[in-house]
This record gives sequence, structure tokens and C-alpha cells, in this order.
Amino acid sequence: MPVAMSTSNPSHGLAGPPEDAPAGFSRTQGPASALLTRGRRDPFSSSVSLNDAASAPHKLWKASDVLADKEGERATVFYTTGHQYNGSWHKNHKHGLGTHTYPNGDRYEGEWADGLRHGSGTYWKREDSKYRVRYTGEWENDVYSGRGVYYNAKGERYEGQWLNGKRNGKGRQTYGGRFDGLNADVYEGDWVDNQRSGVGTLFYANGDMYEGNWLANEKHGTGSFYYVATHKRYDGVWKEGTPTAGTYTSADPGWRPSAEAPHIPVIELVEPELVANAAKAEARMELGNVKRR
Repeated sequence: MPVAMSTSNPSHGLAGPPEDAPAGFSRTQGPASALLTRGRRDPFSSSVSLNDAASAPHKLWKASDVLADKEGERATVFYTTGHQYNGSWHKNHKHGLGTHTYPNGDRYEGEWADGLRHGSGTYWKREDSKYRVRYTGEWENDVYSGRGVYYNAKGERYEGQWLNGKRNGKGRQTYGGRFDGLNADVYEGDWVDNQRSGVGTLFYANGDMYEGNWLANEKHGTGSFYYVATHKRYDGVWKEGTPTAGTYTSADPGWRPSAEAPHIPVIELVEPELVANAAKAEARMELGNVKRR
């Protein structure tokens, strides 16, 4: 029969991560020279194209950046809009390691490819003259992709997989409490486009726990809900967050859910001495061959 769920259950609706770049920053930006070469305006400096520059002598210096053909390590480039970049270049594109500082004080430090954030990097938010990490991890074509850690303005933390700038794959998200999960609700499991979808476990701050299937941030499908205060468990079927059919049973008296990260087993060789002796023998044989040569 349907049952009333724990009143501690928040909706945990998730919006996508806020846009990192300040207003006026293009996700597809490259260095000023690269955009000018294509006859487009520089999103950082509002530079005129080469054609426009011919009719504006006082802005010709901007077009000269095209001719600089920046390659390798260069001095800090200052854009007229307040952006700054210090790092490596390749064919006038930010490429390799570099640091980009935005007009509002935010900063990206990490790898670049063809003018885009690509590889490993960290985005820092500047707030009240202090820096805090917004995202650190892997990037692809200027957005979060791969594995990374994200902190929102409330300090809630997501650690896991990303694809095209959204939570996709396996991940662990805290809600409320501390970023490490203390006094927080914690979800561990599958994500699809920033939503809890697939199989996952939600640990509640009061000790209750749900483990089972999810769809679009709601309990959906088969699952089990554990009540720590009464040592009861409910096994049943959910539809869009509401239980539709199931049964109550008693949980083990000593059972208590934990939001701690799962234990990672130690990987060891089955016969380490045998492997070591074989490696030593192979090394001695190779050394003998070198001496004979």
C-alpha cells in the first residue's frame, strides 16, 4: 500500500551549473587575433575587423595583433575590455598552459587548445576579494567534460562525471550541510543531463535512506526506503516520486545507513614473489645480452 515518505525529503531539483564566463564572454571564443583573422569581432576587446580598422586609424593597433603571430610563451596580453591572458600560444591561439583573468576578477588556470579551455583546469570565482574554486577537473571544447568537482554558491559539492557541461554518468552530490557531506543530504549514483536518472542512493541528513531507481530527479521504479528511527524498511514501486505499491518489513536492529564514500578495495598481486622473481630473471637475461653485444 502507498505510504507517506519521510518529511525530510527535499525536492533536490537541480538546475544546470551557472555559466562560468561573465557577461559578454563567448563560449566559442579564441584569442583576438584568431577572431579578427576570420573577420569577426573580438569578444574580449570589441576590436574592429581588418576592414573596419582601415577606416579607423586610431584602432589600427588592434589589427596589428593579427600580424603578431604569437607562438609559445608570451608576455601578458591585455584586452581593452579588461580580460587578460598569460601563457602559451600556437598560431595566435591560446594553446597549452595559461591563465585567463576576466574583468570581474574570475580566473581560469589550466590547459587550452585552439583558444578554448581544453584538458585539465580550474575555474576560480572572485568574491569579496577572495577566490574560491567553482570547478576543477577536465574540460573539452570550453565546457566541463570528463571527471571534475563543482561547487555552487552555497558550497554544495558535486564530484563525478560530466559531459557537454552537464552532470552525466556517475557522481556524488551534497545538498545543504557541509561540502564533505556532514549534516547534508547526499546522493550517489547515475546522472543524465544534470538530473538524477538511473540507479542511485539518497542519504538523508536525519539517517533515512532511499536506494533504487530514479527518473528526472524523482524516485521512479523499484526501490527501498529505510527509516532509521523505526528500524523499518519499505520495498516497493515508485512513480514520479510517489510510492504506488509495496511492503513494510523490519530492518536489522544494528543497521544504519552511511553517506560515506564506498570502500575502494586494495589491489594486490596474487603471487607477488613469483612475479618479482620472474622480473629479476628477465632483467638479468637482458643485462647478459647487453654485455655480450
